[in-house]
Amino acid sequence: MRRSGKTYVMFQELRRLLGEGVPKSRMLYLNLEDDRLGAVDLDLLDRALELFYRQEPEAREKGAYLFLDEIHVVPGWERFIRRILDTEDVHIVLTGSSAKLMSTEVHTSLRGRCQVAEVLPLVCARWRVGVV
Repeated sequence: MRRSGKTYVMFQELRRLLGEGVPKSRMLYLNLEDDRLGAVDLDLLDRALELFYRQEPEAREKGAYLFLDEIHVVPGWERFIRRILDTEDVHIVLTGSSAKLMSTEVHTSLRGRCQVAEVLPLVCARWRVGVV
């Protein structure tokens, strides 16, 4: 669901890992809607991951944490994720708010290699007590 706090939940997971002692150098976060990335495609994802591993070889050796925010903007992202899961020691967290990311479609496209968590908005209401 759009505007429900998916990115914030992702940042909470990053903080949790840091609190457990996972070095920041083993984590890669990419906001795929960032205009500075230009046209985001599979080649860009592959180059970004390889650059990350080149700069942080420990991430490849000891396991990396890859956070891809708004993955639905990348055509064919499912194949990239399947390849990375099959060939690297990596934990991947994805967010997206497209109808194509419905849990049944994600399970099918990732062939059971995932756990889906739907994030819904938290509605807070402020009650004011007035004097009559």
